[in-house]
Amino acid sequence: MNRMMGMAAAAAVGCIAGVAMGDNPLVISGMLSPTDLVAIGFDGPNAPGASTFYYDMYLIGVDTPGVYTFAMEAPGAGLAPWVGVYGMNFNAMDYFGPAPLDLVAGPAGGVVSMDIVLSPGLYQVVASSVDWIEEPDALDEGAYSVTVAGPEGATVRLVPAPGVGLALVGGLAMARRRRR
Repeated sequence: MNRMMGMAAAAAVGCIAGVAMGDNPLVISGMLSPTDLVAIGFDGPNAPGASTFYYDMYLIGVDTPGVYTFAMEAPGAGLAPWVGVYGMNFNAMDYFGPAPLDLVAGPAGGVVSMDIVLSPGLYQVVASSVDWIEEPDALDEGAYSVTVAGPEGATVRLVPAPGVGLALVGGLAMARRRRR
């Protein structure tokens, strides 16, 4: 049982450390689907009105000031890439209030990118689809990838949800209790 505890602890530390480690560039692969959260917002200055869309949100950390490039690719025709970067203030009830640091969108099956000057800290990256392709309210589905590239020497990391670490620690505590 002691050997099992040691292996479980090593696996938990490895999982937590692996998720918190950084890259440059950081590549995130995702899928928009009906199991995702839905946001409501303003269609933009050319088409006022409410819209809804599936989205995935990622928390990233950067450690170096400078210009960061955010790119999103949607290889299938069912998704028009839309990526926004927020300074920890994304509001699913109105994605323009407060305004993102920047966002970019493009045609279905395309690639979009933007450059943003960032300071060290945490940011929210929101990936979605901009067009009403398959359904009336941009509830488009499909695979995508988001790439975040920073200045030379910078580390870009995906920050795990707090629940991931707590679940692993809780599992270790339960295993330890069973051992006693």
